[in-house]
Amino acid sequence: SRLAAANVAASQPAFWSTVAAETAAAHVAPDFANTWGDGLYLVWDAPRDAAAFALRLRGAMQSTDWSAFGLPEGSRIRVGLHAGPVFRGFDPVIGRDNFFGASVTRAARIEPVTPPGTVFASEAFAATLAATGRDGFLLEYVGRVGLAKSYGEARVYRVERR
Repeated sequence: SRLAAANVAASQPAFWSTVAAETAAAHVAPDFANTWGDGLYLVWDAPRDAAAFALRLRGAMQSTDWSAFGLPEGSRIRVGLHAGPVFRGFDPVIGRDNFFGASVTRAARIEPVTPPGTVFASEAFAATLAATGRDGFLLEYVGRVGLAKSYGEARVYRVERR
């Protein structure tokens, strides 16, 4: 969000190409994928699939030399995950179905407070992942974190591979 326009123009095609490649290679495709600005919004039915993708995408981004595109050394993505009810409906602005609701907003408020290079998940996501089989994933309780845009606080967990 704070990159110079020239850096965005140089890095964005590589960034979106990496995202597209990882999305295509995902074990389970997302139910929905969209971009806006420098953000990425994906929806999965199962938290296990979302967590696996988030960690793979982070790895792919970390293995890219972003300084070759004019970005600061050590540039890293942040990922916010949340599980909850969402509503699917036709969005006439984008001409296809979209997902919306308070759970979408909650995920969007977790991402900005996530440290670069980290995957944070809401307590609801962590609980749902744990209840549905978190084999292969570690959930480390971070604590109560203030969310972006004065959206209150949330208990968050750091998600890693086991």
